[in-house]
Amino acid sequence: MEVEGTEDIALNMEEEMAGGSPSIDQNVSSLKHRLAVDFMAILSTAMEDTCFTRCIPKPGLKMSKNEERCLGECMKRFLEAWNITSQTVASVNDKMSNKL
Repeated sequence: MEVEGTEDIALNMEEEMAGGSPSIDQNVSSLKHRLAVDFMAILSTAMEDTCFTRCIPKPGLKMSKNEERCLGECMKRFLEAWNITSQTVASVNDKMSNKL
């Protein structure tokens, strides 16, 4: 199983071994990609834990229509809250960057 972002690391290592070195922009881009993957994994895990616990109190072989509906609504609300939070953090970050 390959973790996303490992291709960038492998390419950077190959460049270094070949005598070249990755540019700062390449390193920053690789780091941003890995952070995005990590944040998505955190979001996915938190959403699964929260919504599964809330919507499926007694897991069985098949989900009921109510459980399916509950999961759909829970995930939708979770993503809406995540988007609002992300936008707020980005806005605060931009304001702080402009002050520097």
